[in-house]
Amino acid sequence: MQQLAPWQTAWPAGALALVALVAAVQVLRGARLRVEPAAAAIFGLALVVRLLVLPALGRHEFDGHEAEYWDIFRGVRPVSRGGTVLYPAMQWLWAGLGSVLPAHPAVPVLLMTGWASLGVYLYASALGRRVGPAAGLALGLALAVHPVHAAWSGSAYNVAVPWTLLAISFAAVERAQRPGFGGPAPWALAASAAGLALLCRLDAVAGLLLPLWLAVEGELRAGRGAGAVVGRAGRGLLILLPCVILVGLGVWPLVVPGGIPGEGERLLSLQSNLLWRAPYAELQWGLPAIGLLAAAALGLRHAGPLVGGAALAGLLGHLIVATFDDFADRHALFVSPALLVAAAAGAAVVGPWARRGGLLAWAAVLMGLLVGLHDMRARFYGAEEALSAALRRDAPWSSLPAWAGPGAAPAGCAWVSEAGRFAAWSGQAAPPLSQFNLLDPVEAEGLRGAEGCMLLVLDLQDWRWSSRGVRDRTLRMQHLYDLRPIAVVSEPGAGYPWGVAVEVGARRCCTAWGLHYDGDVGAPAPRSRTGGWPRDARVLP
Repeated sequence: MQQLAPWQTAWPAGALALVALVAAVQVLRGARLRVEPAAAAIFGLALVVRLLVLPALGRHEFDGHEAEYWDIFRGVRPVSRGGTVLYPAMQWLWAGLGSVLPAHPAVPVLLMTGWASLGVYLYASALGRRVGPAAGLALGLALAVHPVHAAWSGSAYNVAVPWTLLAISFAAVERAQRPGFGGPAPWALAASAAGLALLCRLDAVAGLLLPLWLAVEGELRAGRGAGAVVGRAGRGLLILLPCVILVGLGVWPLVVPGGIPGEGERLLSLQSNLLWRAPYAELQWGLPAIGLLAAAALGLRHAGPLVGGAALAGLLGHLIVATFDDFADRHALFVSPALLVAAAAGAAVVGPWARRGGLLAWAAVLMGLLVGLHDMRARFYGAEEALSAALRRDAPWSSLPAWAGPGAAPAGCAWVSEAGRFAAWSGQAAPPLSQFNLLDPVEAEGLRGAEGCMLLVLDLQDWRWSSRGVRDRTLRMQHLYDLRPIAVVSEPGAGYPWGVAVEVGARRCCTAWGLHYDGDVGAPAPRSRTGGWPRDARVLP
């Protein structure tokens, strides 16, 4: 196959961007613009959380694949045909911005932070107009302090850009269905913005379900019969079809040749991630999760189609992103708006909140998000000195034995690590196993050492939050296996602790659907060398 030039993979996104720009101008020209004080305050709160509470300007690092977009922005890396690692649309975006803006690290952070906060504003204002001011305020507060969204907001990676494009699509659909706002421009904006989101990140399709449902719910709310809805949908194809064609033309070079990452392991990934909720800040702890479900349940009676449809969009979106072998918080972020819209609308429409329980339920959600934000602040591009001090200071890690090299470990163990300094510490020429080797239970058991032992070495990247996303993999390992820290690993001679050696015990989750193993895979069954470690305790401070 002839190698495509960079412009040949990016032109569909450029065409969609032009459609979106023209449609946005038409929408704004026909709008009766007014400042919504509550939504404006939410926008300001979102900026404060992202720039000062975390803070993005002080700690942000261009890490992982994000660093490649940063290189394109500052002109040290040319644009390429791209793929699902470096999306053509994102490459040209950063190349264009870099040609007119100074190549200062703060510039991308400020641009993305403002763009992401605009998305928070659009979701809040649109839901406020559709359901009521209380619903918009509830949703806006949740998204403004959402720790995962706050962390990704300042990143040059392809997360904030498609997320806010979906918010534009959501707001455009709401505007198109408002009385007195006819014409094709809002629908063209909704379709083109959603298409651009997909060309910036394919798994944004999980977030596309929410504006799609809002469009259907609006038709149902208007009392139109099935025939009228079908007729309107047919006329809408005149707007939608060109956008679908452009999206198809843009997606084709992303997946041909090469395919979508993780292809062929969808069922295995789904069974591993289906019940794993750590990437969802609003579901990570029990009480906020209960509050989210309670708020949505309260709203089913009073706003059934909107609440139920948004909840279903969230469920289907999770089923989509859970099929990725590297499923992480950046993927879950595209599902969270649907979950929060369902709960915010539910909590707000049952008023008065205090009497009906909506306020209490939503307070539980906000409390969980604030706790998560506090934890994110500590881990947001955290320094190695902070991890080292915690390993010396905090129990029970401070009481673990120190290993200055692999010779202190039990003999006959297999090593798993994605730590950058593991090779120098261990002196091994061959790289260790990756955490991806542990996803398949059969493969993992076959890779155990001669004594049935497997040790996972965790370091700074597993402890802190960064755009490299290694921490999510470690949390998944804790979801799948019994993990027990058995030693602190440190520099030979200096005694500087930089990580933790963790024993990988028995598989504790997700060996159903024909993927069950019986232990007879050529290695002894895992034997625990430690005891008393709580099943759900953290393996890192």
